Amino acid sequence: MKQQAAPLKIALSVPADREREQGAILVIVLVLIFAVTLAVMAYLYLNKNNTLIASNLAVQNAAQEATDVGLNQVSNLLATVPNPPPASIPPWYVASTSSSARPTAPSASYWQACGSSTTYPCGETSVQYGSYNFTVKYVVYPLGPNAQNNGYYYVTYVHSSNANGGGLGVTIEATLENTQ
Repeated sequence: MKQQAAPLKIALSVPADREREQGAILVIVLVLIFAVTLAVMAYLYLNKNNTLIASNLAVQNAAQEATDVGLNQVSNLLATVPNPPPASIPPWYVASTSSSARPTAPSASYWQACGSSTTYPCGETSVQYGSYNFTVKYVVYPLGPNAQNNGYYYVTYVHSSNANGGGLGVTIEATLENTQ
């Protein structure tokens, strides 16, 4: 019978310096993975915010366009009013106060309640702009006559807001002249 050879033993000797370095690469790799993870999370967060900002800007631009439609409608309505204007043209005309001060833009609470009672008179229309639906409300204040061309000046405030609620509202002020 054959004798089996004894297994070969190889002795590896690791220098003392290398023994201290064992696991150092693992720590460095873990730190790098943590740093990359933080960078990716920051990118995802910023990317989400950029998308939200772009979306809000698109809605605000659409709301601005809706106020322009409302302003055009007010201009068309004023073209039908005689000069000087009568004391009241409900529901979109608001009689001026006894003060000679220039009117100021209505508050957000005014726009929310506007059209619901005679206390908050305003005109209202619905405007479709792209995929957005807006409620456009407006009030008109008489300023006074223009003696040069028999015209009459009005200050108009037009407010548009998302018809489904929420989002941004846009209010613009315009001075219009009715020349008849």
